[in-house]
Amino acid sequence: YARDNGYRVIPSCPYIAGSFLERFPEYRDLVDEGEFPFAEKS
Repeated sequence: YARDNGYRVIPSCPYIAGSFLERFPEYRDLVDEGEFPFAEKS
């Protein structure tokens, strides 16, 4: 839904911001660069 409508998302939980987006990179394009509030800095 978000991709089809040109929406962007901000992950609001640590699991989605970290583990999920690392395991499923095909969803990273839905998140604006810099909008990973819980992701660890590398």
